[in-house]
Amino acid sequence: MFQCVFLLASYPMDWIDAGTAAFGGWLGDMLPENNFTDLLINGLVAGLGGIVIFIPQIMILFGLITLLEDTGYMARISF
Repeated sequence: MFQCVFLLASYPMDWIDAGTAAFGGWLGDMLPENNFTDLLINGLVAGLGGIVIFIPQIMILFGLITLLEDTGYMARISF
């Protein structure tokens, strides 16, 4: 299950990382260079990208745990 989470989540994580990097680059090209732009790109966009990148792992992990609970495996393994 551990390897499955990281294997399946690597693709959407790469897409999210590339998307936030492209969005940050686009903002850097469109906005003038000042402290607010630096805060926006390196603070807000990079910070939210760092949080959002873990959503695919969490979704897959909860999906697999739900599958194990629905099949009754979790109750049996805990006993």
